[in-house]
Amino acid sequence: FSIEQDFFVKTGKNKKANTFRFRADFINFGNLINNKWGVGNVSTTPQPLNYRGRTTAGEPIYRLATQVVNGATVLLQDAFVDSKTLNDVYQIQLGVRYIFNN
Repeated sequence: FSIEQDFFVKTGKNKKANTFRFRADFINFGNLINNKWGVGNVSTTPQPLNYRGRTTAGEPIYRLATQVVNGATVLLQDAFVDSKTLNDVYQIQLGVRYIFNN
């Protein structure tokens, strides 16, 4: 969401009103309130289950994907993890505009 505030300044011989406009834009405002809100998820692997072949009896063999947790390789525990990009945190953009002879 955005917040704007105008301030009027009279200048010159004719005392024409010029305007200073201050603006603040809040991007991903929910994350500003709570750091767990507004965070995206990404898949840990595109193939959690891998086909490895067949047994001599013709039964398929599958292997569950692995992931690293605290330095140890373990079977896949998390299908999704928190995304860590610029879009997952709040941002505040400030602007100033000067409007002549408004």
